[in-house]
Amino acid sequence: MKPAEISAYLRTMADRVDANQDRPFGGLFVIIPPDQEADSVLLLEGKPDGAMFVGLVTAKLEVTKALLDKQSQQFGRMR
Repeated sequence: MKPAEISAYLRTMADRVDANQDRPFGGLFVIIPPDQEADSVLLLEGKPDGAMFVGLVTAKLEVTKALLDKQSQQFGRMR
């Protein structure tokens, strides 16, 4: 993603938070690896749960890491 695309993506997330200001905030994270698509989650929960949030962030990071590792291995084979 280019810097302008990243900024626009983050502004969109801020707009989503603003649009849901009357709902309970359960957490928000954005993952933007270099040369990859952005991934984000905005949780609007009836009862915010910090442990669930950390578990979701951890799971998303593990999936992202696995995808990057796979791409790295494929790139190494192409050399």
